[in-house]
Amino acid sequence: MDTLVQDLRFGLRLLLRQPAFTLLVVLTLALGIGANTAIFSMVNGVLLRPLPFPWPERLVMVWGHHPDIGRETASLPDYQDWREGAPALEHLEAGTSTFFNLTGQGEPERITGARTTAGFFQALRVPAALGRTFEAGEDRQGNNRVVVLSHGLWKRHLGANPEVLGRTLTLDGLPHTIIGVAPEHFRFLWDAELWAPLEADAQMGRRSDFLSVIGRLAPGATVERAQAELTAVASRLEQQYPDSNARWTAKVVPLHEELVGEARPALLIFMGAVGLVLLIACANVANLMLARSSRRQRELAVRAALGASRGRLIRQMLTESVLMALLGGMLGLLLAAWGIDGLRAAQLSLVPGHSEIAIDGWVLAFTLGLSLVTGVLFGLAPALSLPSRELDGTLRAGARGLAGGMSLRHLRGWLVLGEVALALVLLVGAALLLRSFDQLQRVDTGFNPEGVLTLRVMLPQTKYPEDSQLTAFYQQLTERVAAVPGVESSGVTSAVPLGGAPAWSFGIEGETPGANGVQDAEAFAVSPGYFRTMAIPLRSGRLFEPRDGPTSQQVVLISQTLARRYWPGRDPLGARVSVDGTTWATVVGVVGDVRADSIQKEPYPQLYFPITQMPRRTIFLAVQTVGEPMSLVSALRREVNALDPDLPLSEVLTMEQRFGRAVEKPRVNVLLLGIFSVVALLLAGMGIYGVISQMVAQRTREIGIRMALGAKPGDVLRLMIQQGLTPALAGIALGLVAAWVGSSLLASLLYGVSAKDPLSFLLVPVFLISVSLLAAWLPARRATRVDPTEALRQE
Repeated sequence: MDTLVQDLRFGLRLLLRQPAFTLLVVLTLALGIGANTAIFSMVNGVLLRPLPFPWPERLVMVWGHHPDIGRETASLPDYQDWREGAPALEHLEAGTSTFFNLTGQGEPERITGARTTAGFFQALRVPAALGRTFEAGEDRQGNNRVVVLSHGLWKRHLGANPEVLGRTLTLDGLPHTIIGVAPEHFRFLWDAELWAPLEADAQMGRRSDFLSVIGRLAPGATVERAQAELTAVASRLEQQYPDSNARWTAKVVPLHEELVGEARPALLIFMGAVGLVLLIACANVANLMLARSSRRQRELAVRAALGASRGRLIRQMLTESVLMALLGGMLGLLLAAWGIDGLRAAQLSLVPGHSEIAIDGWVLAFTLGLSLVTGVLFGLAPALSLPSRELDGTLRAGARGLAGGMSLRHLRGWLVLGEVALALVLLVGAALLLRSFDQLQRVDTGFNPEGVLTLRVMLPQTKYPEDSQLTAFYQQLTERVAAVPGVESSGVTSAVPLGGAPAWSFGIEGETPGANGVQDAEAFAVSPGYFRTMAIPLRSGRLFEPRDGPTSQQVVLISQTLARRYWPGRDPLGARVSVDGTTWATVVGVVGDVRADSIQKEPYPQLYFPITQMPRRTIFLAVQTVGEPMSLVSALRREVNALDPDLPLSEVLTMEQRFGRAVEKPRVNVLLLGIFSVVALLLAGMGIYGVISQMVAQRTREIGIRMALGAKPGDVLRLMIQQGLTPALAGIALGLVAAWVGSSLLASLLYGVSAKDPLSFLLVPVFLISVSLLAAWLPARRATRVDPTEALRQE
């Protein structure tokens, strides 16, 4: 222990004696350790931390599945049959996201909520923080006007009043009794601010898929057993209801896998990226330490001559490196805390309501362990290069100014090779993501987002029970909005592009339903002005007109993709389709494809119905403006309030903002990997610069002799650059091989670009060669200014 304390004191004095060197090393390590700590806190919070529920390993999600569609939510009848036929699940509950208009509490407000079956909270084993959750029977029609509030809504609207139980909230014009308040951090799946019971006895079709289903395995049951039972139920339903359930089955997924599935690939890639950054930082610091150790060869040789063993000297060197690594870890922790705040603000709704990304005990332990390992890692090279017992040679070499010798020079070259190879791997990954992001930006979305403002309005059934009231509201709203200065055109729609749209099964008159597989399409109900407002082109036929009203002939517009799929080589105009099997709508036009669900997904078949013939309670107002779209929000709010003062506006966004949200995740991926790549590039450039600088310093006498014998400055420059670039070029070659092999790991994050994109694999090495050449040229240029007489006199 005394010896360790002595090593620590000596090492600390040495670091304080060389503040510039110590600061450079600590900052370099802080970048690497800080980046690793920040990303690990995400991995810990999202992938490693268990779900905040009792026995979380027993929780599962159940989805409908069709080979042509993939995974889908469940219909109420299918869910009820699953529940009765799967004894391996002691709880099988369902819910769906919804919205409520909250009135009577000041300004009307739209509240994000959820409707669930009565046993939802019991399945998760989540008790109320105040009051109770739902009881059996409260999910029956006429018995479901009770609500459980989120902790946030309770504080925000009711001042965290503990006397709220039994009070009422007016939601969609109806009084609902408050029976409980959920725990503070409970959100789960829908990020709801309140929960109300689902009408579990409603009469609905088997392909009205809208429910998310969660289950809890019975004690001793397994996911495989639950899957087998639900597969048997689905097979029975397929035989019993061939028109609606043909080829439909159920898929059981562990809840943790469900929640983190999308986040896992990106997080693991980022964890690997910051690991590479740390390795580059270690190689860079090892180079710095080797440069310092070469200057300390005489000192260490003298200490060895005075009796210090090789192991004692190695321990002293490792103590110094671990001290610097711990200082780097402390600073890195501060950088990580700052980085986590930035990441959280940028885009970290990876697992809604599940985990808070923060620095906790596990993250602190990770940082400490990483700092210790890093200290040993970068301290190992200079420690193992210590002089052996043959002291005379070391002392003589030091006297001649050739400290370090060929072995150290070769070791430093290998470290540069590794730095450059790792940097190239990161740069290729960043280039691929950047190329992918550029492709996303260029995607034809099917509409023009420029100058379009959208906002959402929900018309409650209690106030608008009749379809005629809904259509009258649409007409009055569009008339009033058209008169607002700055409005060029406007339209009403049931869903906006990039916001998702429901998929409805439909039939074609004269054809067998589903003869060619699943026959469904994204369905929209829109007003005549919608297509002009969104600049969706007409391909053939006509658009909707004011005469397409509730009492006129039923009409429909279809998208190009739907026309090509179901009328290949034929004109679909005049054909008739139905979504309920009884009411038939005539195709009067074909419009361009629109990316309704995601910018990464190809357009799905689409049906457009006149909103006056298919009224919707939740609508979006889309407005094409002449000037800045957000400047019209107040005027539009006044027009809506003039029609109904109890209607709140929500999701007030421009279409450009919606487009930005659609590419937000790829943007963050590019930003993060780009930052890591820039850091790696700087560190690799510093490594090359340091090697050649040290080479010039150590070979001053040799350079002086060469120039005294007639070598020209250009010859010396080429020699220095060649020797400095050799390991860099070897590193580029090795990095290309590694990047080619590892690029497939990025495939899931790419759009429109191959993981073996030739342009990325061509431009990155060229760029890295240029940077390496610059890093080599700067110190090599100093070698050409060596005065031969002065160099020989110094020796």
